[in-house]
Amino acid sequence: MALEIAIKEVDGISVISLVGTMTTGTTLSIAEAKIVKLIDSGNRRAVLDLSQVSYCDSGGLGMLVSVAGSMDSQGGKLRIAGGNEKLARTFKLTHTDNIFLIDATVEDALQHFRHASATA
Repeated sequence: MALEIAIKEVDGISVISLVGTMTTGTTLSIAEAKIVKLIDSGNRRAVLDLSQVSYCDSGGLGMLVSVAGSMDSQGGKLRIAGGNEKLARTFKLTHTDNIFLIDATVEDALQHFRHASATA
């Protein structure tokens, strides 16, 4: 299954939903380009919803690291939400769970942003 991407705004926070498999190839590159464009356009708060991602290979993991780094270098925050058990194991095995901001659900991620805004 090809990777699909949908972007919506919730309370000024971009929610980027990915659906399908995050595997090396054209659709992964297109998704990465769309996310980087969002960051480059000034967005500094985003949630990457992986609840509908069934599989992630090294290319997909590399894309996540890349977009998280892009957001960080621009002074923003990218939270990852909704990953399944396979993704959680992949993050743990590769120690990327130490660099990603990971939440169980999109709503949890949005709450983190809301709380941070309220205390800032």
